[in-house]
Amino acid sequence: MRIKNSATTGDKVGRLRIKEVYQKDFGTYKKKVAICQCDCGRETSPNLSDIRSGKTVSCGCYNNDIKAEREFKHGYADTKLYSVYRGMMARCYQVDHKSYHNYGGRGIEVCERWFESVINFVEDVSDLYVDGYDMDRINNDGCYCLENIRWVPRKVNLRNKRKQPKVTSKYKFVSYDSFRNKWKSYMLDSDGKQMNFGRFNSEVEAAKVSYSKFKEYYGFWPPYCEDHLSELGLSEG
Repeated sequence: MRIKNSATTGDKVGRLRIKEVYQKDFGTYKKKVAICQCDCGRETSPNLSDIRSGKTVSCGCYNNDIKAEREFKHGYADTKLYSVYRGMMARCYQVDHKSYHNYGGRGIEVCERWFESVINFVEDVSDLYVDGYDMDRINNDGCYCLENIRWVPRKVNLRNKRKQPKVTSKYKFVSYDSFRNKWKSYMLDSDGKQMNFGRFNSEVEAAKVSYSKFKEYYGFWPPYCEDHLSELGLSEG
């Protein structure tokens, strides 16, 4: 028997954090729907009643993990294709994965059939797989599906990987951290040592902190940056 709860906006049930609840009109009836963020990174919108009853505890990834564990026990664990599958899923849906910003962070997804089970993935690609080759997407901006993948030698795959453009900032004491996909705020002290003030989602946020800390430390704004002050909302005084 499922235990009912009174979950609402801000609460977490299972792997789901409820961000918003609204009434959805289905024509002949209305139901409360919850917009949720799953621990795996996906956003989903189940019926609030299903969350409260315990019927829904994730975006579907929980069941997939159970399937994966079952499949693991059935002999997939030591295969190359199982490793390929887990790596693909992690890059697309695990927000703390080192390459997430190049995959899931760019909207790259896994087709529904493969998302549902590694068994489906193995059935589709096992005849195409060549030992020692890597799975590569034909369209680097496209999703993972049978029509958009091919198997290529590792050297070719490395050449095909999305090149990261060098990102620079027009603001002084601001740099882009491509690994974390954030803007770094810093400055140099009187001895030339770097003082770090954190990483921010926007370039402007990082610049505001860098400029403010510089003035706090030296008593004046960074040299040759007067034109930036007004756009950053900082006073020249």
